[in-house]
Amino acid sequence: MVQVKEYGEWESPLKSDDVVQASNSIVRMYFDRFDSSKIYWDELRPTEGGMTTIFSINVTDSTDGTPERWTPQGGCDVYDMVHEYGGAAYMDNCIYTVTKHDRVPKRLTQLSETENPGNKSPYRYADMDFSRADNFFFCVREDHYSATVEKDGQCRNTLVAINTNTAQQTIFASGNDFYSTPRVSPDGKKVAYITWVHNNMPWDETQLYIGHFHTDGEKIHVGEHKKIAGEENLNLMEPRWTADGKLLVVADKDGWWNLYEVQHLHSDTPTLI
Repeated sequence: MVQVKEYGEWESPLKSDDVVQASNSIVRMYFDRFDSSKIYWDELRPTEGGMTTIFSINVTDSTDGTPERWTPQGGCDVYDMVHEYGGAAYMDNCIYTVTKHDRVPKRLTQLSETENPGNKSPYRYADMDFSRADNFFFCVREDHYSATVEKDGQCRNTLVAINTNTAQQTIFASGNDFYSTPRVSPDGKKVAYITWVHNNMPWDETQLYIGHFHTDGEKIHVGEHKKIAGEENLNLMEPRWTADGKLLVVADKDGWWNLYEVQHLHSDTPTLI
């Protein structure tokens, strides 16, 4: 039977619960750099209160292809708020992750129980990369201590190196407003990273640096940092090392984001990948 109603008074058969109970969605995927047979992804799950979980799958496995879940159901939300946007809250291979509750990078054993301490750390961590030979990983650390915010007028961003055995942290790079994407070279001696300052956004004007380091097994010793690329109105992002030690970066040198080999970026005929 046809019914006629005023605008806004018609009752839709689609309820809010129907929207909330939407299917799970994949947020980001990682190919394991140390084991090419594995792919990881973080998955947003509305049916679990909107929590983000980590899964992996072995692409060479001849079984039914059922994903392996790394975070237990309930109580573990893989999530960070670095730069307020968040993202990059876990690292592949050994699975170090940051959760919404504790914000401290921790190593996950598959299907392990998780800790949920009552006090949140005033540090936020994200964007981790592992130096496999030395048991250190590098990441962005955002300092929200009240004393820091009072002194600087804002939170303080740095890159830190964390010893996976002792949890000791060493500041690797500091002084600029923002840092991102620390990536360790294959020889385990250098870290490429992106940095920028106010009033730029990360898609406006950024700089690419390489910082040198060595370790004695327990401590990391920071060496020279050198700006490799970066000029007015040039955006650089997502640096990556190739297996043979070449450094690649995405840049909008010609008004379009393209992939370049860094050593040729400023030549008359820059090498596009």
